[in-house]
Amino acid sequence: MNYNNVEYLIRNPNKLKRIIPDATISEEDPRSYHYNRKCIKKYHDKDGKQYASLELNLFNNSKNGCKCYAVFNPNRCFHSEEFMKDLYKILSLADSYTIHIIDVAVDMPIEKYFVNLMKDRRSKLEYIASKDNTTEYLGKNRNKVGHVKLYDKQKESKLTYSLTRCEITLGNPLKDGWIQKVSLSLPKVIIRSNECIEVNLDSSLNDTEKVLVETLRDNYEKVKYFQKLGYKMKKKLAPYVFTDDKEFEFDLQAIADVADKAVKAISFDFATIRNDYFINKNPINLC
Repeated sequence: MNYNNVEYLIRNPNKLKRIIPDATISEEDPRSYHYNRKCIKKYHDKDGKQYASLELNLFNNSKNGCKCYAVFNPNRCFHSEEFMKDLYKILSLADSYTIHIIDVAVDMPIEKYFVNLMKDRRSKLEYIASKDNTTEYLGKNRNKVGHVKLYDKQKESKLTYSLTRCEITLGNPLKDGWIQKVSLSLPKVIIRSNECIEVNLDSSLNDTEKVLVETLRDNYEKVKYFQKLGYKMKKKLAPYVFTDDKEFEFDLQAIADVADKAVKAISFDFATIRNDYFINKNPINLC
């Protein structure tokens, strides 16, 4: 957003409320590492049920400079005429704008019990909500490119069918080489078989290794325990431990199509794309 417009809206929250009707606006926060104002608007259907929200974080401080961040769920918001009008008004105040990060959700019609993330160079964390409900993460920072979350969507949304969701935080799709970077950010997701298949353990394995293979194969947390082994041991035992399992194949083209729809949705008539930004040809100045 235009520097002067951000500063003006921080100082004049009533003007922001007129631009975004029915929004809730926080008190001004002077801390140098925090947003100065937060604006949240919730969108409801004709029955009064909330279906989407728009969050604006306005900064004018030494750490973040003078900026405005908009946070929303494109899958829910882009179908709302009211939301698109509000977004249009906000972006019309900007000299330029871009997509900072975009989350892509990939759904698998499989019970979470059988799906696990394989650790890579990223930190792996687990949150155990209950004995049969574990959420897995790759990467410590939720808002950093490359962050991955794998969880039980069936339990979260109280669905009547099995569904595991993998959410991946990606960067700006307007940047050169974006799809290549996406391919490097995709996690290795293992789908374990629910069938017990006999595996012939050849003579290259000693007795201890054979017992280890059999123990891991029968354990629903085998990915977790397998990753604790040393590199040489993992390389030797992997063909036996995962022989009847599958690695999920991500559809790069489908991910690119989702990002392309998001870009088109915010390509308003007042803007043109230049490099990895949208440039506003005639921004509105509030001052």
